[in-house]
Amino acid sequence: MDNLKKDNSFDWEGGIKALAANAPTSIADPGMESIKNCKDAVKTTDDKCVASYEIAKCIYDDNPTVSSYSVARPTCN
Repeated sequence: MDNLKKDNSFDWEGGIKALAANAPTSIADPGMESIKNCKDAVKTTDDKCVASYEIAKCIYDDNPTVSSYSVARPTCN
């Protein structure tokens, strides 16, 4: 699932569609709410790696109980 547009902004509508189509309701419902809450999470549009991290961290921080993974800052090139 690649939800970054060419300008590195977050395609949150695409993220919601993908989650609704592929995740069980117990994950999809709170996940879709987090995606909506994080639609403006990307602040670093000149670096796709950092932009992806900003989205992932926002979604995790919005509702950490949905994810069984923590989010660590990546080493971006």
